[in-house]
Amino acid sequence: MDLTAYQYLQGNYAPVDEERDFGEDQLTVEGKVPANLSGAFMRDGANVAFQPNYYVYPLDGDGMVHAVYFKDGQVQYKNRWVETSHLKTERKFNRTIYGSVGKLLEVPEEVIEAGGEPSMGINFSQCGKAASRICSTTICLRWVCMIMVGR
Repeated sequence: MDLTAYQYLQGNYAPVDEERDFGEDQLTVEGKVPANLSGAFMRDGANVAFQPNYYVYPLDGDGMVHAVYFKDGQVQYKNRWVETSHLKTERKFNRTIYGSVGKLLEVPEEVIEAGGEPSMGINFSQCGKAASRICSTTICLRWVCMIMVGR
């Protein structure tokens, strides 16, 4: 991807292109993690998977959840894509299909015929069916359970 034209996709805002799992031996921990600390810290945000057609909003993009887990004085990190139907369709065709919140693309007939959704409709009550570019800004608990615990 060439992201040089998009200021919100530079530096700390650059997309992460793969899912990763890191154990404590692969992470840098400063200090000591308390042995009685148990839980997880999760952050979700935009993460473009394919070359954007337009990008002026820092929360635009496919979603990714990042999590740091604490247990028995140990720490682990995992990140996972929010597996929306739009992201799955774009993966199938290996390219941007739905565009950006700021500039939607007309969905090609070949995509619709192959089972892709015809539009980027927004339905916040059904995160899994919402537009991939919108769903990324809110963690839906059912998605977190599915993508962080196991598929």
